[in-house]
Amino acid sequence: MQIVMSDEKKSATTAAWAAPLLCFLFMILSIGTVAAAQEGSHELAQIVFVSCNQHDRDQNYWDVIAATVEHGKDAGQLNKPLKRATGSCAANSSVDALVWLGDAVYADNFSAFRGCYPNTDLELVRSKFTKQRNAPEYVAFRQTCVRQRPTLAFREDGEETQFVMGVWDDHDMGKNDGGAEYADKDATQQFFLDFLGVAKNSPRRKQKGVYVFETIPFRALDSNASVNPAKSAAIKELHSLYDHAVCFLLLDARYFREPSNATRSGDMLGEVQWKWLEERLRNDVAGQNPVSGRERCALTIVGSGVQVIMDEKVSESWGAFPLSRNRLFLLLRRYKSERVIFISGDVHLGEIGMDTTQDAMEALGYPILEATSSGLTHSSATFWGLPTLMRTLFPSPRRVGIYIERNFGVVRLTADPEALIMALKRDGKAQRHQFERYINVSVFIHSIPQQGKAVLQLSLPLDVFTIDGGGGTKGRFTTLTSAVKRTCENPSKENTENGDCSPAYYPRSAPLPVFTSLIQFLQRHIWPQHTLLQVVSTVVSTSVLLLLAATAVFCIRLWNTGSKGKKREKIS
Repeated sequence: MQIVMSDEKKSATTAAWAAPLLCFLFMILSIGTVAAAQEGSHELAQIVFVSCNQHDRDQNYWDVIAATVEHGKDAGQLNKPLKRATGSCAANSSVDALVWLGDAVYADNFSAFRGCYPNTDLELVRSKFTKQRNAPEYVAFRQTCVRQRPTLAFREDGEETQFVMGVWDDHDMGKNDGGAEYADKDATQQFFLDFLGVAKNSPRRKQKGVYVFETIPFRALDSNASVNPAKSAAIKELHSLYDHAVCFLLLDARYFREPSNATRSGDMLGEVQWKWLEERLRNDVAGQNPVSGRERCALTIVGSGVQVIMDEKVSESWGAFPLSRNRLFLLLRRYKSERVIFISGDVHLGEIGMDTTQDAMEALGYPILEATSSGLTHSSATFWGLPTLMRTLFPSPRRVGIYIERNFGVVRLTADPEALIMALKRDGKAQRHQFERYINVSVFIHSIPQQGKAVLQLSLPLDVFTIDGGGGTKGRFTTLTSAVKRTCENPSKENTENGDCSPAYYPRSAPLPVFTSLIQFLQRHIWPQHTLLQVVSTVVSTSVLLLLAATAVFCIRLWNTGSKGKKREKIS
């Protein structure tokens, strides 16, 4: 296991929460041989995930991303200047997938008096998506850094040839904090799919919402592994255990979303999407493929525009929709979906969170990991004092680290060939589980201002995210046998209402920050139809108005006092 923080000062406020967890992780992971991210590891897949980009701002950050993913180090560490076009990679495609997690453009409008409000000029909205897709730096990155999709016999004009995928969030849908109520979402859905280069005949063009399931294969053997027959055999054996290196379940948390209010009873995904999700888990993600006899996915990444478990802030998250979050975890558990991690955007900062408590074990049966990358062109650090306030006002026991500057995220799947050779001595199911101890899943948050430096990093063996390895009888992450109740032994055949599984309640972060608790109190008792952010905005604007009114009253009284004094002088 490897954990990297940005610096001591920035991590100090999180240390009180993270240190006990990290020490515990280190202790339990030292039980066996753990594959660490190191020189000589074979890279199985590399994914870049991003969000929150303004199309009319400087796009040179693609150059930082390109240099980082191509060379495995930040651009500032390179010995020689790279002779290449801005945003491009000099070598073969080093990124297996580029994933957008919302706010690829800001389709809505903004004014100092009205804040964010929907843009009624749909042609202007379309032009924003077109400009971003055709930005020279972004084009260079897509075409030279991102892996090419399998060649099709027929490809339409404008159809993306690389593994570029994604879902939207509120601003690229068209309404800040918006959901099902936004009237123009069907039109902007087509603009968004054009931006991604989705084919005109794709089912996504006709479905309601932009959710999607995608897969990427393992990388081919590199030259070093090919030279060494033993390593080559080990990597080939690894490839034979899974259909896909990575499966993506990218969820649309906007199109069907019901209002976020004090009742916390709304639905995040809508019944159509829930049904789709269950079908994908049953047929494409969980368990073995009956045709190939292999596990379907070595790693499954669930992507969402908003955060899933990091719910201590007043920003939008799945925490405001607890019934939907419980249902999501229930489906994953019901179909015994293992080796699952979460990625998200939205909050204009980078963050890594992990829950290894009994709550996580009851929800999924293994630890829950979430990596958030948000802020390509802007971040929370834009506002003076906010970085310090974020750490002070919103501490979280689930937080591994936080970085409040512009950033991008990377997920890497790597293997230790030497250890895999030893694991080849085993066979059957035990062999796969043994292999998973020597496969690392690593999440990184890279700083754009610091030229791609990895400011946050968490690396764990893949078997941590299995019921047997992460929360089962081995007791690597919990000594509480009741924490690993196998509540979902018989999967549903039709939908989430069937089967013998009952949803385990997954609570909000505890203790909840004082500021968040106060805003929730005001929401419940004064503004029950507001979101938490709207409550904050209302409190701030009301406070400003009261302050201005008090200042005006003071000035008037002061002026009246002065006028009376002058009159007395005149009379005398």
